[in-house]
Amino acid sequence: MVRTSMQVLTVVCLLATAASSLRVVPHQLAYFNELAGGPENGHAHLTHSNLDWGQDLLFLKEWMDEHPEARPMWLRGSSMYEARDLGLDVDSPQQKDWDDNQPRWIAMRATELQQHGLLSPVHGEVRGDDELTEQLRSLKPIARAGMSVYIYELPAKNAD
Repeated sequence: MVRTSMQVLTVVCLLATAASSLRVVPHQLAYFNELAGGPENGHAHLTHSNLDWGQDLLFLKEWMDEHPEARPMWLRGSSMYEARDLGLDVDSPQQKDWDDNQPRWIAMRATELQQHGLLSPVHGEVRGDDELTEQLRSLKPIARAGMSVYIYELPAKNAD
């Protein structure tokens, strides 16, 4: 009886693991098991090359092609790929360039959202969070491109 129960439990666990793994295809790099929060929350545990090599930039391009109203789109976060080389019509957000009377569309890479006081790979200094990162962390994204790019629409500050 105990042996049969253990065999059934083993099969159930194997099937659950297989189903959990298959549900993220083709985003296997972003796979985290359900106990870790699944792919939706895995970035809270690991970032950078553990999660994101820029593979979801093509999914961002696909999302942008399906949503032409989401312009201008600003992309926040670096990658080993140049976004424009992949055909993405994006800019880097500079708050001084924002028109407060227009909505702002921002694609933020999961790694960028989680970088609390990390060392800068270029300059070696501790990098604090900026106002934009803090604001986006407090909002729910309207969409995701793949598993590692979060898309936000910030309303116009002077909207009625």
